Amino acid sequence: MIFATIIVVALAVATVGLTRKVNKYREEYRRGVMATVFKEIIPILSFTRGTVKTINIHVGQEVKKGDVLVEIDNPALRGKIAALQQYGENVSAQTEAQVAQVEIRYFIISAPADGIIGEVQVTEGSPVEDFTQLAVLYANENTKFLSELTVDQYAVVSRSPTLLAYSKRLNQHIRLKPDILKPDQKDPERQGAEKKIGLYFTLLDSSGSAQLVHNEDVELLLSPTNEGGKRPIDYFVDFWNGMLEEKTTL
Repeated sequence: MIFATIIVVALAVATVGLTRKVNKYREEYRRGVMATVFKEIIPILSFTRGTVKTINIHVGQEVKKGDVLVEIDNPALRGKIAALQQYGENVSAQTEAQVAQVEIRYFIISAPADGIIGEVQVTEGSPVEDFTQLAVLYANENTKFLSELTVDQYAVVSRSPTLLAYSKRLNQHIRLKPDILKPDQKDPERQGAEKKIGLYFTLLDSSGSAQLVHNEDVELLLSPTNEGGKRPIDYFVDFWNGMLEEKTTL
């Protein structure tokens, strides 16, 4: 009889311990975790001297690779080329004219990649020099999401090949997949429970990158429903939780 009582008590203690562990696991699922959007920042530079003739972009505009962003002009350079070309038989003058014409090709500044204009740093008529920064482009390619996770949250994420994130601004869900750890946090197994693990995510469908804004936050939804419902242990824990709640109310 005493032995049976000991067995029952041991099972009860083990059950309570397992229930607490699963409940903690569920709490990590439910807790909203933020991730910050990081896009590749591409500075748009001038590669010649002159003045800004035309600006074809504005902040927030979506552009495609090859779109003309800014046009530069240099009347003095054009006049120099015209003057040199008058000396058709002068080899030195023609060589200098050809060199100057190469510089004219840099009057047209085109987008190096698909993306969103983040800043425009000049106005029409502004003087520019070599390597003057004209604008900032946030590229759509290689968009990443950085989240700081607890060890338990990292364990939850590492069990799932993908997970959902929610953008409050867009009022829609985005499907992400874990990518790489931050370079300074390569061994999450050695992290204490109070420490955070930096983990990057990428888009499962990269076509959704254009609508995201650099440095905005989205919420990672660490929910079991992301990956297909309950596990067998969940039904047992739900039953045990119900028993405990019923006993508490008596």
